[in-house]
Amino acid sequence: MSMTSGAYAELFVAPREDTFPIPDDLDAVDAVAAAVPASIALALVRTAKLAKGETVLIEAGGGAIGGYLARFAADQRIIVTTGARKAASVEHLNPDLVLDHDDPGWRAKLPDGIDVVFAAIGGPETTELLDKMTPGRGRILVYGLLSGALPSITAADLLPRGLTMTGFGGMGFIADVRAARTPALDRVASGLRTAIDRTYPLDEVAKAHQRVESREGSGKVVLLP
Repeated sequence: MSMTSGAYAELFVAPREDTFPIPDDLDAVDAVAAAVPASIALALVRTAKLAKGETVLIEAGGGAIGGYLARFAADQRIIVTTGARKAASVEHLNPDLVLDHDDPGWRAKLPDGIDVVFAAIGGPETTELLDKMTPGRGRILVYGLLSGALPSITAADLLPRGLTMTGFGGMGFIADVRAARTPALDRVASGLRTAIDRTYPLDEVAKAHQRVESREGSGKVVLLP
């Protein structure tokens, strides 16, 4: 199996470091669905250096990465944002609070004392999170830009509050994800619930793409050969 993205092909070329055997006790469908999002989520959690009992905000918790973030951060107080259509799909994550991120005023409903934000939305409104965070130790980890815009946060915003912000990308990000791959898949093989939305046979590939583009699902869409 490989973490390299591509097209529909029986054979393809991938870097050695991005290929790996599927664990014997892990179903191939679960492995395909979990390999990338679970590895990214575990790498994010490791980077955040979560302490037990911290309050964590997970944006886009209805997605595959967000779902694994909630699973790997289960010892924390978890706040999840998701679209209204996906609200029911995050209930199994047992979040302490669910907010509809399609509501323009959702950030105002956040409690004070957020220690870690796994940020996936972006945009200028991200600055509204800062006064909700724990001064001196709050950490923002940016792993997505669903809004299509970068967070408009500067050092002048962070310094007075003693906050930090990390962009999760580049070569360091790739190395961290590779390092997290084996332990992440081991967790899945040991019974961690896989974030699979639906499976489709290959001859229904058009339906699979429509499902992804609709953004109504929660988790990965998997094609079966």
